[in-house]
Parts: sequence; C-alpha cells; structure tokens
Amino acid sequence: MTMLLFLPAGERDYRWMRLSGDGIAAEGDGLPAIDPDEPLVAIAPAEAVALHWASLPDRSSAQATAAARLVIAEASATPLAELHVAIGDEGGANRPIGVVAAGSMREWLAGLAAAGLDPAVMIPAPMLLPRPD
Repeated sequence: MTMLLFLPAGERDYRWMRLSGDGIAAEGDGLPAIDPDEPLVAIAPAEAVALHWASLPDRSSAQATAAARLVIAEASATPLAELHVAIGDEGGANRPIGVVAAGSMREWLAGLAAAGLDPAVMIPAPMLLPRPD
C-alpha cells in the first residue's frame, strides 16, 4: 500500500488516495490516518509547479542539481533564491526539473510537519501522467 497525499491548492484542502497492487483501495478529503509503515507520497499541485526538461550530467546528485539550477536561472524571470528546484531521475538523457516558489515549498512542509506527516518523497502532480513524447 502507498498513500498519495495531494497538497492544498487555492480553496481546495488536502485530498488522499491509498493505492494497493489492485489499484485504488480508498480515497477521501482532509488528512488521512497514516500507517507508519506505509510510504507517504506528497503530491504538489500542478498549478504551483513549472516543469522543464533538460539534458543534465549523469554525475552526482549535487552536480545534476547545480546544472538544473543554471538551466532554470536562464529560463526564469524570478530570482533563483526565490525558487525551489528539484530534478527527477528517469534514467534517460532528458530529465524533468520541477520548479516551485520557495515560499510554497516552505508552507507545504510546515503544514505537513504540523500534521505530524513526513513524506518519503514529494512530486509534482503532472509527473503522475505518462511522459510526453
């Protein structure tokens, strides 16, 4: 079982979905009861995240992140200090780069911590869809 927790956006509160090997086992609104042995995946709202794709070096995580930050610095009018940048690893040459306002990331993490939740990973909602050609 895996718990997906969709983070609040606008007027929309938390939503959740529990997945099993057979598909959706349960779903609901608000904060769910969490089994500590069940992986928690936080899903960032699509409207809050910009996705970019770039060829990044296949080196250490720190080097790839530094390269991603350079790509985003050139593509964004927002100062890099005000952005949270994360890269995905899909094993290919082009890797997804998720960009979100640093303030939004701080708010999400603070809200999760206040609820006693510590997600194993946070991914942008668009990454739940198949990769575009």
